[in-house]
Amino acid sequence: METLANLTFDANSLVSGGWSQYPDNQSWKFQAYGGNNFIYHNTTNENCDDWLISPELTLGDLNGAQLFLDHQNNVGGSPATYYQVYYSTTYNGGAFNESDWTAFNPNLNVYPSDFGMSNGLNLSAIGSQKFRIALRYHRSGTANGSRWAVRGVKIVK
Repeated sequence: METLANLTFDANSLVSGGWSQYPDNQSWKFQAYGGNNFIYHNTTNENCDDWLISPELTLGDLNGAQLFLDHQNNVGGSPATYYQVYYSTTYNGGAFNESDWTAFNPNLNVYPSDFGMSNGLNLSAIGSQKFRIALRYHRSGTANGSRWAVRGVKIVK
């Protein structure tokens, strides 16, 4: 498999690394701990719908390509309720509109309690278009939500 992109995080990722947040409420944070650099979102019982949006990517033909998250979470209940990954070929970094985004189907279904790889998310529908990836932490005030940490996003073909 060929690696087309390997997006990792450092202290500047959320400021100058091309990543953005919606809403811009600083819910996603950077941390370096135990030799790992990662971004994370942490909440317990609050309502939130927080998006972390990648820089624009142009990687050529994505037919057969897959996206993997190197991530970790601690959650009770159904993680798929809280953690979702989307893509957009129309979002240009301007005004945020949820209708610009498409959820991967199937979405995440591997949730390691220590850092590890997710299941692969199929990028074939993107074709050769430029695109962005979004990580969405969505809660409606119910119990069991917890930290979602992401060390990197890897795209392979």
